[in-house]
Amino acid sequence: MFAGYGTGTKPAERDRIAVGARRRTARPERSVAPRECRAADPVRKATGRALQAVQYTGGSTSAGRRDGSAAAQHGTQRVTEKFETVRLRILGEDHTIACEPGDREVLKSAASLLDEQIENVQHADPLLDTTNVFMLAALRLATNLLQSQRDKDSSATETIDSVRSVRRRVERRLEKAAAADGAKAQAAG
Repeated sequence: MFAGYGTGTKPAERDRIAVGARRRTARPERSVAPRECRAADPVRKATGRALQAVQYTGGSTSAGRRDGSAAAQHGTQRVTEKFETVRLRILGEDHTIACEPGDREVLKSAASLLDEQIENVQHADPLLDTTNVFMLAALRLATNLLQSQRDKDSSATETIDSVRSVRRRVERRLEKAAAADGAKAQAAG
């Protein structure tokens, strides 16, 4: 009765039916498409490597589209051929992440460090919600990273300055030695 809908129902009734249908067909698990995560971009810049999220706890085995199509399954196969998976436990939940071969231990250490920071934030303020806990833990880690980079940069600058100073002293001594050798050669000749 409504043109363009083809259902013969009123809009409010149709929406109620559609919402009910979505509730019945929606999956409770969350899967992540097998492509580079935006969150891994700083990791890629720092290490030249990319991390890929495969699935969260309870996620489907076919990452990608949720319809279970061959394209989604093929995408998962491509990820597992290039990458190895590692299971990480963060905040009491298991997460399976794909990483390049050889990065497994580094990724486990990073997850352990993140989990430690999350626990520190939760201990400091147990009333914070999960989003704020993660945000504050990430902020602490970023602050630590920036501070260590500044320390590294300042020590590198100090090292460069001391090398330049030593180089200037050596050049002056070489000039004095060359002048002394030239004076001896003129006196002898």
